[in-house]
Amino acid sequence: MHDIHISSTAMELQYMRSLKTIILACSMAILPGLSAAGEFQVSPIMLDLGKTKKSGTITVSNVGTDKINLQIQATEWKQDTEGKDLYSETNDIIYFPKIVSVDKGDSQLIRVGIKEGLIAHEKAYRLYIQEIPDPGKTSSDKAKFQIAVMIRFGVPIFIKPAVENLKGMVEPVTVERGTATAVVKNAGNVHFRITKVVVRGRTPDGQEAFSRELDGWYLLAGAAREYSVPVPQDVCNKLALIEVSVKAEELTFSGVHSITKEMCHP
Repeated sequence: MHDIHISSTAMELQYMRSLKTIILACSMAILPGLSAAGEFQVSPIMLDLGKTKKSGTITVSNVGTDKINLQIQATEWKQDTEGKDLYSETNDIIYFPKIVSVDKGDSQLIRVGIKEGLIAHEKAYRLYIQEIPDPGKTSSDKAKFQIAVMIRFGVPIFIKPAVENLKGMVEPVTVERGTATAVVKNAGNVHFRITKVVVRGRTPDGQEAFSRELDGWYLLAGAAREYSVPVPQDVCNKLALIEVSVKAEELTFSGVHSITKEMCHP
């Protein structure tokens, strides 16, 4: 039997704007040969700690038809020089319990606390809640030919600094061989979540001749991420400026770069 772990990233991109509670569910109807996983809700889907709040709780509710077993694990969350997420084991987060069984219709509290005192820069973590396969459902001959889909969801946990500074910037935009590239940087000491990045090309008279919208994601304190879009050569030759606008949940910022026709050629 193989386990498929569904990451939190895709789920959050789809649901986080509109839901305070995420329903994590899988169905046998998705694909023949899949064995059913449990169904559970997690609330809240993000936890802010620090300053005067040193602890909190996360509620896991079993909305399925069977008892579910869950394993809880905390990881430190960082981003590399390209803005890619990196996770590692940590002892910074105190949480209990680490393994839970939840009967159908019941809920379980997970208590979360931190060891940190006052800090200058925000720290980020994820508390992963993952379903543990039920051995009783995988022992039959039929189950041996099925794929068990196990749900895994990471609740973001942020430890806030004593004084918060929310600041984003777009470093100088470059255009080379018909590709516009912008580096978006979190110049503050707390995270923000980018909802979209829009790259626009403008002609000398200010008219918009090109536009491309890109999806965003979390950008942790001090991290940067590169965004690149191809610009059609016939359009690029008409442009005088490339403008990059970044919209995050709590701030908006932009950057502009002048271009020449030579930058448009392959």
